[in-house]
Amino acid sequence: MTGSNLVPRQMSGSTAGRTGGVRFDPEGVLDEMPVVPDRVSALPTLLRALADRSADTVALRDGRRCLTYGELVGSVDRIATALRAEGVSAESVVGVCTERSVDMVLAVLGILHAGGAYLAMDPGTPAERGRRMLEVGGAAHVVVTDSTGPAI
Repeated sequence: MTGSNLVPRQMSGSTAGRTGGVRFDPEGVLDEMPVVPDRVSALPTLLRALADRSADTVALRDGRRCLTYGELVGSVDRIATALRAEGVSAESVVGVCTERSVDMVLAVLGILHAGGAYLAMDPGTPAERGRRMLEVGGAAHVVVTDSTGPAI
């Protein structure tokens, strides 16, 4: 996907907390937002409103990368579009096997924006256990990075 090293993968065979230093930048922008219904579907709308008002404001950073609200929304839209093209929609479960990073947040937001639910997975989990988690969780897809992809 453009602008990210996240890779959606179709699962084959029978498989159909803490942020670790990743944070949203608390520069008071959210304090000015109107109350939004407690629904996941409102999250993309909220992010888009923040990007419209503060596109160049830092929204997310980890030890290596920093994204503005404009970049965040653009990346989430691209990921959601790619996931929808792979068949992700409401009722879909998508595994997320990434290190705690900007990429993990982008993957989760992209999955939610595509209408799916995410299944968080530790990239250090042995491959067989990871495959079993995907199977039991009903995940037909998994989002990985270049470094975590070979493990699944």
